[in-house]
Amino acid sequence: MNRIEIESVSNVDALIDRIADAVFDRLRPLIAKKDEPRQERCASRDEMAKILGWSIAKLDRRTSEGAVPSIMDEGRRTYIVEDVFAALREGTPAAEAAAKERQAKKQAVRKSAK
Repeated sequence: MNRIEIESVSNVDALIDRIADAVFDRLRPLIAKKDEPRQERCASRDEMAKILGWSIAKLDRRTSEGAVPSIMDEGRRTYIVEDVFAALREGTPAAEAAAKERQAKKQAVRKSAK
């Protein structure tokens, strides 16, 4: 067994730090593997419409347009909430550009009517 001579308190602190670092380095891979599996929250049409603050008709329209992903199983549509929000976030820049263009056209019509 190795013999360690400790001459001062600062050596003790340094030794403690080295031991703690070595223990943490060995535990890090084990901690990373213990991540909980992702639990996906599913919602029905009614629930998803309420979560988004939309009517069911708007949800159905946006789903049929492909803007809102869903899962169809034996005639029953289910939404994975996280996937819906991710798709809407992804489509936001294009939606913002389209809204800006619509507003510019409206303003042009108003100016020409004056």
